[in-house]
This record gives sequence, C-alpha cells and structure tokens, in this order.
Amino acid sequence: MSIYGVQKRCVRRNEIIYRALRRNQIIGPNGTPDTDQTTAAAVAMEEMVREWQNDAGCRCWISDLYNTGALTAGDYTFTHANGESQILDIEAAYLTLSGTNYKLDVITKSEYDALSNPTTQDLPTKVAFYPTDWTLYFWEAADNTYTLYYYGILVDQSFRGETDNYYFPGNWANALSLGLSAVIADEYGLPTRDYYEARSREARFTALNTDIREYGITDLDGNLEEIEEVDFCDDDYDYYGSY
Repeated sequence: MSIYGVQKRCVRRNEIIYRALRRNQIIGPNGTPDTDQTTAAAVAMEEMVREWQNDAGCRCWISDLYNTGALTAGDYTFTHANGESQILDIEAAYLTLSGTNYKLDVITKSEYDALSNPTTQDLPTKVAFYPTDWTLYFWEAADNTYTLYYYGILVDQSFRGETDNYYFPGNWANALSLGLSAVIADEYGLPTRDYYEARSREARFTALNTDIREYGITDLDGNLEEIEEVDFCDDDYDYYGSY
C-alpha cells in the first residue's frame, strides 16, 4: 500500500444484494444466496436503480475496473480501448510501479487544460477524461513505465446477469442496500417494506449530498475480500435486530 492513500470509493453489486437479503433474514449473517436468489435480486435492483436514475440529480451509476496495461515514459494520454464497454467518465484511477500504488486525482478536462507543461516527465498526479475521443489525459507525462487502473462509469449497462458484479459509488452503498431491502421485502410479503423504504429515502438524501470525489473507503485494488469493509450505516439495526 502506497503512502498516497489509494481509495476504493466503490461497492460491488453482490455485496449490496447479500446485505439486503441478510437484513430480511432470507439468508443468515454469514450466508450466501443461491444463484436464483442472486439473479432475482439483481433484476429487482436494476429496475430500482433505473427508477432512481430518472430522478433529478441522482448520480447512482455503475462502473467497472480496467487494467489497461502500460503507461510508458513520455506518455501523457491513454485512449480507452474501442473493444471495451463505453464509458461516460472515470471516477477513480491509479498507477502501479514495483508493487506500489499511486493515486491520481480525477479532474475535469477544462481543469486539465488550465495546467502548464503537461509533457514534462514526472510521476503523474492528475488525470482527466475526455469522452469525445475516450482519452485519459495525465499531468504530468509519465517518467517511467506504470500499470494503469481506472474505474470507468458505464453507459446504460445492464447488471442483472449472474456475472455482472459491477461496482457502485460507495456513497450510495447504504441507500442501495436499504432500497433493495424494501423491494425484496415487498416481493417476499415481509412486514419490513415500509421500514426499509423510509430508511432508504433518508440514505438517498445523504448520498445525493455527498461528493463521490471526496468519499473513500479502503484501498483501490479490486480484491473482493476488501468489499465487505464498505462503511454501511454505523447504527445498522434492522427490523428484526442487529447483525
């Protein structure tokens, strides 16, 4: 882990699903749902997110991690591959060199254009994405050969498939889990729907007023075992009790 404090800012779809199923006691505290339960919950979650995205100001997107290969000395641009899923923007990025991660500050293209000497070679510290040509711009140019990783915000991507375990912004973790808990409770005929719906509305208000750029959780390394460290509600007492 680098002293640069690379942060995850993301939560996996399946962790949200597992959390919602645990809240409703459909699976136990350490349980894992079967394929049918996961798929049904994913379909419900996708429909819920689509509805939320129609609300003004709702920035609850999905993203995926790209390990794109080398950024070599002198490079200050990198083009997102045409064969990859289309992306609207990037929400986090980092470079690795000899086992050390270096976090990049994500800025806008206009902020990048205001910087001087973009071709000067040094350890890059900033990156901007220009969707017109799917290009990442770095400041400054690379002074070595780094491996580049970034989370790209996907364009209207379905995530209901069994293997579509995409990422969501970490600041939406509680709202998504609580909202899905309400939907699942309704589908299973449980008495918890109104309880979780009320908590979800509160969590959505918090998420809408939280800047994803300022929200960090753990290290941005993509390891699934780290996902469970997402900061769900500190006072997470569900309808039945505490897990």
